[in-house]
Amino acid sequence: MPIADVDEDGEWYSMPIASGELTGHLLEIPENEREELALSVVRAVADGLRGFHLDGRVHRDLKPQNILWLEDDHGERWVVSDFGIARNAPGTTTAELTRDGSLVGTEQWAAPEQHTEAHAATPHTDAYSLGAIVGWIMTGELPSPFSVPLPNRRFRAVVSRATRREQEQRYGSLDEMLFAMENAEDAERGPLSSQLDQVLTEPYDVRAAIDFALAHRENSGLLLPELHRFPETLIAEWFATDPGGLAQFLESMCDHLRGTDTGGLTQSGLRPPLFWALNVLRLLVRKRRFDLAEQAGIPFFAAAESCNQFPVGDAIAKWLKGLSDDRAMQAMLNAIAASSSGAYVRSILEHDWGRFSSDVLRRWLL
Repeated sequence: MPIADVDEDGEWYSMPIASGELTGHLLEIPENEREELALSVVRAVADGLRGFHLDGRVHRDLKPQNILWLEDDHGERWVVSDFGIARNAPGTTTAELTRDGSLVGTEQWAAPEQHTEAHAATPHTDAYSLGAIVGWIMTGELPSPFSVPLPNRRFRAVVSRATRREQEQRYGSLDEMLFAMENAEDAERGPLSSQLDQVLTEPYDVRAAIDFALAHRENSGLLLPELHRFPETLIAEWFATDPGGLAQFLESMCDHLRGTDTGGLTQSGLRPPLFWALNVLRLLVRKRRFDLAEQAGIPFFAAAESCNQFPVGDAIAKWLKGLSDDRAMQAMLNAIAASSSGAYVRSILEHDWGRFSSDVLRRWLL
C-alpha cells in the first residue's frame, strides 16, 4: 500500500482509500476463476514484501483483510496493508513488543511459531500465512490454528509445503513459492496412483516424495495400502532431510488407522500399515528425537488399540520391554497417557514373557 503523505515528526501518515479487500472479493467470483485469483494475490504479496524481506523484516499479519484492492493512477491491483505488528530486522528493535508464549498475529492465519515465539519470525512465517490464504481461496474453507485446508487439485502441494510446521521446510522466499505455483500445472497432472508410482521409483527424489506424501496425507485410500512400498532407505533419507515432516506424516497415517477412514482395508489388511508406523516410530526413538516420537506416539498407540491386531501388539510389547533408555521410555509413556491407551498397553505387556530393560516401565506397571 503506497503512502500518500507523512508528517515529518512521524506523528501520522495517510494512505489512499482502497475499494475493497480480499474476503469480499472471493464471495463474488465463480469457482473457475479462483486459480487466477490465487496467482494474482501471491504475485502481489511477493512483489510487495520482496524488499521488506530482504531487509530482514517480517509482516506477521498476512490475512485476507490486509490484502486490499487499490485503484489509482498506477492501475488496478492488490496491495498489502497493515504493517502494525511487523518485526524489524534482528538487532534493530527498540522496544520489546512480543512475549514468548503469547500469540502475535491473527489466530487462523498465524504460523505455529507465532503462537509461541513470535519474535523468532522469519520470511518463512509470512510464507505460512500466504499459503493459508491460497488454501482458503481454492477451497472456500477457513483455516484453523495449525491446520490449513488443502486444495483438491492445483496448488495442493504448494499449500502443503508453504504451511509446514517447521519454518526451514517451507519455501525460502515468496518468489520461490510464486515460481512453484506458476509451474504447478505440469507437476500435478496425471492420476495420483501414477504420481505415487513415480516418487516410489528408484533413484528416489526425496524432496518430491516428501512433498507428495505430505500433500496427499489426507487420502487414506491412496496411501494406507501403499505404505509398505515406502522402503527403509527412503524413510532414512526422509528423516535426514525432514524429521518433522516424517513425524507429521506418521501422525496422519495413524489418525486414519484409528478412525473410520482406513482406505477400505480389511481387518487383516491393517497390519502392514500398523507395522510400518511402528517401524517409523522406532526410528524416531532410535535417532533420539524424543519430542517427535512422543508427539507421533499419541495417535500411534491410539491406532494400535483401535485396530487391536495381536501380531502388532506383540511387537509393540517386545519393543517397549527392550527399551533401556529412560528418556525414550518416558516419552513413550507420556504418549500412551495422552492417547488414553494405558489399559491396552498394560494388557499387551502382561501377555509378553520378555524381561524389562527399563525400571521406568516396571514402575509404571506397578
